[in-house]
Amino acid sequence: MQLTKEKSIKRALFRKAVYDDTLYGKAIDLTFVPVGDSAPFCSMITRIFRCTENKLRELLGFRGRLRGKTLDTEFAQVIERYLDKVFAAEQEELKEKPMVRIDQEKLAVLQQESDYVREALMIDKHEYSEDKLVPDNQLLNQHEGMQVTEEHTLPKMDEVKMTLQLEDLNIQHTMETMESYDSSTDMKSKEEDFTLKWNDSSIAELDDEWILFADELAPRHVQAIYALLGDEPDRELVQVAERNGTMPTLLLDEINDAAMETIGDLLIDNDRIVPEYITVFEHVKR
Repeated sequence: MQLTKEKSIKRALFRKAVYDDTLYGKAIDLTFVPVGDSAPFCSMITRIFRCTENKLRELLGFRGRLRGKTLDTEFAQVIERYLDKVFAAEQEELKEKPMVRIDQEKLAVLQQESDYVREALMIDKHEYSEDKLVPDNQLLNQHEGMQVTEEHTLPKMDEVKMTLQLEDLNIQHTMETMESYDSSTDMKSKEEDFTLKWNDSSIAELDDEWILFADELAPRHVQAIYALLGDEPDRELVQVAERNGTMPTLLLDEINDAAMETIGDLLIDNDRIVPEYITVFEHVKR
Protein backbone atom coordinates (compact mmCIF):
# COMPACT_ATOMS: atom_id res chain seq x y z
CA MET A 1 0.00 0.00 0.00
CA GLN A 2 1.66 3.20 -1.20
CA LEU A 3 0.56 6.59 0.08
CA THR A 4 0.31 9.65 -2.06
CA LYS A 5 3.11 12.13 -2.31
CA GLU A 6 3.58 15.04 0.06
CA LYS A 7 1.77 18.29 -0.57
CA SER A 8 2.42 21.86 0.55
CA ILE A 9 -0.12 24.42 1.56
CA LYS A 10 0.18 27.99 2.77
CA ARG A 11 -1.69 28.96 5.90
CA ALA A 12 -2.08 32.28 7.67
CA LEU A 13 0.14 32.39 10.73
CA PHE A 14 -2.34 34.24 12.95
CA ARG A 15 -5.97 35.06 12.28
CA LYS A 16 -7.74 38.00 13.90
CA ALA A 17 -4.71 38.74 16.04
CA VAL A 18 -2.64 41.89 16.39
CA TYR A 19 1.06 41.15 16.14
CA ASP A 20 4.22 42.35 14.46
CA ASP A 21 4.28 40.53 11.11
CA THR A 22 7.84 41.66 10.56
CA LEU A 23 9.01 39.05 13.07
CA TYR A 24 7.46 35.88 11.60
CA GLY A 25 5.61 36.99 8.54
CA LYS A 26 1.95 36.73 7.70
CA ALA A 27 1.83 33.10 6.41
CA ILE A 28 3.63 29.78 6.83
CA ASP A 29 4.12 26.83 4.45
CA LEU A 30 2.94 23.44 5.76
CA THR A 31 3.94 20.08 4.30
CA PHE A 32 1.68 17.04 4.78
CA VAL A 33 0.75 13.68 3.27
CA PRO A 34 -2.90 13.52 2.19
CA VAL A 35 -3.61 10.04 3.55
CA GLY A 36 -7.32 10.59 3.03
CA ASP A 37 -6.76 10.54 -0.69
CA SER A 38 -5.31 7.00 -0.56
CA ALA A 39 -8.13 4.53 -1.21
CA PRO A 40 -6.20 1.42 0.00
CA PHE A 41 -5.27 3.13 3.27
CA CYS A 42 -8.82 4.26 3.96
CA SER A 43 -10.08 0.75 3.15
CA MET A 44 -7.61 -0.79 5.62
CA ILE A 45 -8.64 1.60 8.40
CA THR A 46 -12.30 0.88 7.72
CA ARG A 47 -11.78 -2.89 7.94
CA ILE A 48 -9.84 -2.51 11.23
CA PHE A 49 -12.70 -0.54 12.75
CA ARG A 50 -15.22 -3.04 11.40
CA CYS A 51 -13.33 -6.01 12.90
CA THR A 52 -12.98 -4.23 16.25
CA GLU A 53 -16.66 -3.28 16.29
CA ASN A 54 -17.81 -6.84 15.57
CA LYS A 55 -15.57 -8.29 18.30
CA LEU A 56 -16.83 -5.78 20.86
CA ARG A 57 -20.43 -6.61 19.94
CA GLU A 58 -19.65 -10.27 20.51
CA LEU A 59 -18.03 -9.64 23.90
CA LEU A 60 -20.78 -7.31 25.13
CA GLY A 61 -23.62 -9.49 23.91
CA PHE A 62 -25.06 -7.24 21.21
CA ARG A 63 -26.80 -8.82 18.28
CA GLY A 64 -25.96 -8.03 14.67
CA ARG A 65 -22.64 -7.59 12.92
CA LEU A 66 -21.21 -5.09 10.47
CA ARG A 67 -20.93 -6.45 6.96
CA GLY A 68 -18.25 -5.84 4.39
CA LYS A 69 -14.73 -6.89 3.59
CA THR A 70 -12.84 -8.33 6.55
CA LEU A 71 -9.18 -8.31 7.54
CA ASP A 72 -6.69 -11.06 6.95
CA THR A 73 -7.05 -13.92 9.43
CA GLU A 74 -3.69 -13.29 11.11
CA PHE A 75 -4.31 -9.56 11.51
CA ALA A 76 -7.84 -10.13 12.81
CA GLN A 77 -6.61 -12.65 15.39
CA VAL A 78 -4.17 -10.10 16.80
CA ILE A 79 -6.99 -7.62 17.37
CA GLU A 80 -9.33 -10.26 18.84
CA ARG A 81 -6.70 -11.60 21.26
CA TYR A 82 -5.98 -8.12 22.52
CA LEU A 83 -9.68 -7.35 23.04
CA ASP A 84 -10.21 -10.70 24.80
CA LYS A 85 -7.36 -9.91 27.18
CA VAL A 86 -8.61 -6.41 28.00
CA PHE A 87 -12.23 -7.56 28.41
CA ALA A 88 -11.20 -10.46 30.70
CA ALA A 89 -9.20 -8.09 32.93
CA GLU A 90 -12.17 -5.73 33.27
CA GLN A 91 -14.55 -8.59 34.08
CA GLU A 92 -12.15 -9.85 36.75
CA GLU A 93 -12.24 -6.47 38.46
CA LEU A 94 -16.04 -6.42 38.36
CA LYS A 95 -16.40 -9.81 40.03
CA GLU A 96 -17.90 -9.56 43.47
CA LYS A 97 -15.34 -10.44 46.09
CA PRO A 98 -16.44 -12.89 48.79
CA MET A 99 -17.59 -11.22 51.96
CA VAL A 100 -16.43 -12.42 55.36
CA ARG A 101 -19.37 -12.79 57.71
CA ILE A 102 -18.85 -13.31 61.43
CA ASP A 103 -21.45 -15.15 63.44
CA GLN A 104 -21.82 -12.95 66.49
CA GLU A 105 -23.56 -15.65 68.53
CA LYS A 106 -20.79 -18.21 67.97
CA LEU A 107 -18.21 -15.53 68.66
CA ALA A 108 -19.86 -14.71 71.98
CA VAL A 109 -19.93 -18.41 72.94
CA LEU A 110 -16.24 -18.82 72.09
CA GLN A 111 -15.33 -15.73 74.08
CA GLN A 112 -17.32 -16.98 77.09
CA GLU A 113 -15.63 -20.38 76.94
CA SER A 114 -12.22 -18.74 76.58
CA ASP A 115 -12.84 -16.58 79.64
CA TYR A 116 -13.90 -19.63 81.63
CA VAL A 117 -10.77 -21.58 80.68
CA ARG A 118 -8.56 -18.62 81.51
CA GLU A 119 -10.17 -18.20 84.92
CA ALA A 120 -9.76 -21.92 85.60
CA LEU A 121 -6.04 -21.75 84.74
CA MET A 122 -5.43 -18.66 86.88
CA ILE A 123 -6.87 -20.10 90.14
CA ASP A 124 -4.73 -19.20 93.16
CA LYS A 125 -4.10 -21.89 95.71
CA HIS A 126 -4.98 -19.69 98.69
CA GLU A 127 -8.32 -18.71 97.16
CA TYR A 128 -9.57 -22.30 97.22
CA SER A 129 -8.53 -23.70 100.55
CA GLU A 130 -10.64 -26.45 102.11
CA ASP A 131 -12.62 -24.04 104.32
CA LYS A 132 -13.55 -21.80 101.35
CA LEU A 133 -14.61 -24.38 98.78
CA VAL A 134 -18.32 -24.32 99.70
CA PRO A 135 -18.68 -20.48 99.83
CA ASP A 136 -16.80 -20.06 96.55
CA ASN A 137 -18.91 -22.52 94.56
CA GLN A 138 -21.01 -19.66 93.18
CA LEU A 139 -17.93 -18.11 91.56
CA LEU A 140 -16.97 -21.41 89.97
CA ASN A 141 -20.42 -21.82 88.41
CA GLN A 142 -20.72 -18.37 86.83
CA HIS A 143 -19.91 -20.01 83.48
CA GLU A 144 -23.29 -21.73 83.52
CA GLY A 145 -25.18 -18.61 84.64
CA MET A 146 -27.15 -20.33 87.40
CA GLN A 147 -27.16 -20.80 91.16
CA VAL A 148 -25.19 -23.87 92.22
CA THR A 149 -27.29 -26.42 93.93
CA GLU A 150 -26.00 -28.98 96.38
CA GLU A 151 -26.01 -31.75 93.80
CA HIS A 152 -23.60 -29.75 91.54
CA THR A 153 -21.18 -28.89 94.32
CA LEU A 154 -19.26 -32.16 94.49
CA PRO A 155 -18.23 -32.27 90.78
CA LYS A 156 -17.01 -28.68 91.00
CA MET A 157 -15.06 -29.45 94.16
CA ASP A 158 -13.35 -32.33 92.35
CA GLU A 159 -12.38 -29.96 89.54
CA VAL A 160 -10.92 -27.49 92.02
CA LYS A 161 -8.98 -30.22 93.81
CA MET A 162 -7.59 -31.44 90.50
CA THR A 163 -6.58 -27.87 89.61
CA LEU A 164 -4.85 -27.46 92.94
CA GLN A 165 -2.99 -30.74 92.44
CA LEU A 166 -1.79 -29.53 89.05
CA GLU A 167 -0.65 -26.28 90.63
CA ASP A 168 1.24 -28.21 93.30
CA LEU A 169 3.00 -30.18 90.57
CA ASN A 170 3.86 -26.98 88.72
CA ILE A 171 5.22 -25.39 91.92
CA GLN A 172 7.27 -28.50 92.66
CA HIS A 173 8.62 -28.53 89.11
CA THR A 174 9.48 -24.83 89.37
CA MET A 175 11.32 -25.41 92.64
CA GLU A 176 13.28 -28.30 91.14
CA THR A 177 14.14 -26.16 88.12
CA MET A 178 15.34 -23.34 90.36
CA GLU A 179 17.43 -25.75 92.43
CA SER A 180 19.00 -27.25 89.31
CA TYR A 181 19.65 -23.74 88.00
CA ASP A 182 21.29 -22.73 91.27
CA SER A 183 23.43 -25.86 91.26
CA SER A 184 24.41 -25.32 87.64
CA THR A 185 25.22 -21.68 88.46
CA ASP A 186 27.38 -22.77 91.36
CA MET A 187 29.09 -25.33 89.16
CA LYS A 188 29.65 -22.69 86.52
CA SER A 189 31.13 -20.29 89.07
CA LYS A 190 33.41 -23.08 90.29
CA GLU A 191 34.44 -23.84 86.72
CA GLU A 192 35.31 -20.18 86.21
CA ASP A 193 37.82 -20.52 89.09
CA PHE A 194 39.64 -23.30 87.20
CA THR A 195 43.17 -22.26 86.34
CA LEU A 196 46.22 -24.30 85.56
CA LYS A 197 48.53 -24.07 88.58
CA TRP A 198 51.69 -25.88 89.58
CA ASN A 199 53.07 -26.70 93.00
CA ASP A 200 55.15 -23.98 94.63
CA SER A 201 58.21 -26.21 94.63
CA SER A 202 58.13 -26.77 90.86
CA ILE A 203 56.83 -23.43 89.60
CA ALA A 204 60.28 -21.84 89.94
CA GLU A 205 61.70 -24.38 87.46
CA LEU A 206 59.10 -23.60 84.77
CA ASP A 207 59.90 -21.39 81.82
CA ASP A 208 57.94 -18.17 81.37
CA GLU A 209 56.11 -19.49 78.28
CA TRP A 210 54.34 -22.09 80.41
CA ILE A 211 53.01 -19.36 82.68
CA LEU A 212 51.76 -17.51 79.60
CA PHE A 213 50.24 -20.74 78.33
CA ALA A 214 48.32 -21.23 81.58
CA ASP A 215 46.97 -17.66 81.39
CA GLU A 216 45.60 -18.32 77.87
CA LEU A 217 43.55 -21.33 78.96
CA ALA A 218 39.84 -21.13 79.74
CA PRO A 219 38.30 -23.29 82.53
CA ARG A 220 37.09 -25.85 79.99
CA HIS A 221 40.63 -26.21 78.64
CA VAL A 222 42.01 -26.81 82.14
CA GLN A 223 39.35 -29.48 82.74
CA ALA A 224 40.31 -31.12 79.44
CA ILE A 225 43.98 -31.24 80.48
CA TYR A 226 42.97 -32.77 83.84
CA ALA A 227 40.97 -35.37 81.92
CA LEU A 228 43.99 -36.26 79.78
CA LEU A 229 46.03 -36.69 82.95
CA GLY A 230 43.39 -38.97 84.50
CA ASP A 231 43.05 -42.73 84.52
CA GLU A 232 40.35 -42.80 81.81
CA PRO A 233 41.20 -39.85 79.58
CA ASP A 234 38.79 -40.67 76.74
CA ARG A 235 35.70 -40.99 78.95
CA GLU A 236 36.57 -38.00 81.11
CA LEU A 237 37.30 -35.84 78.05
CA VAL A 238 33.87 -36.65 76.60
CA GLN A 239 32.24 -35.69 79.90
CA VAL A 240 34.07 -32.35 79.94
CA ALA A 241 32.97 -31.64 76.37
CA GLU A 242 29.34 -32.47 77.17
CA ARG A 243 29.34 -30.21 80.23
CA ASN A 244 30.63 -27.31 78.14
CA GLY A 245 28.41 -27.95 75.13
CA THR A 246 31.21 -28.68 72.66
CA MET A 247 33.16 -31.60 71.20
CA PRO A 248 36.43 -33.15 72.43
CA THR A 249 38.20 -32.44 69.17
CA LEU A 250 37.39 -28.73 69.37
CA LEU A 251 38.67 -28.53 72.93
CA LEU A 252 41.97 -30.15 71.98
CA ASP A 253 42.34 -27.88 68.94
CA GLU A 254 41.82 -24.80 71.11
CA ILE A 255 44.46 -26.01 73.56
CA ASN A 256 46.93 -26.59 70.72
CA ASP A 257 46.21 -23.09 69.36
CA ALA A 258 47.09 -21.60 72.74
CA ALA A 259 50.22 -23.77 72.91
CA MET A 260 51.41 -22.64 69.47
CA GLU A 261 51.04 -18.99 70.47
CA THR A 262 52.96 -19.40 73.73
CA ILE A 263 55.36 -22.36 73.74
CA GLY A 264 55.57 -22.55 69.95
CA ASP A 265 54.70 -26.24 69.65
CA LEU A 266 51.73 -28.61 69.75
CA LEU A 267 50.90 -29.87 73.20
CA ILE A 268 48.46 -32.65 72.25
CA ASP A 269 48.86 -35.29 69.56
CA ASN A 270 46.52 -38.23 68.91
CA ASP A 271 44.29 -37.14 71.82
CA ARG A 272 47.18 -37.41 74.29
CA ILE A 273 49.70 -34.99 75.75
CA VAL A 274 52.98 -35.20 73.85
CA PRO A 275 55.44 -37.40 75.86
CA GLU A 276 58.18 -34.77 75.92
CA TYR A 277 55.82 -32.35 77.75
CA ILE A 278 54.19 -34.84 80.10
CA THR A 279 56.80 -34.12 82.78
CA VAL A 280 55.69 -30.48 82.87
CA PHE A 281 52.25 -31.53 84.16
CA GLU A 282 53.44 -34.01 86.79
CA HIS A 283 53.31 -31.31 89.51
CA VAL A 284 50.09 -29.61 88.42
CA LYS A 285 47.63 -28.83 91.22
CA ARG A 286 44.17 -30.40 90.95
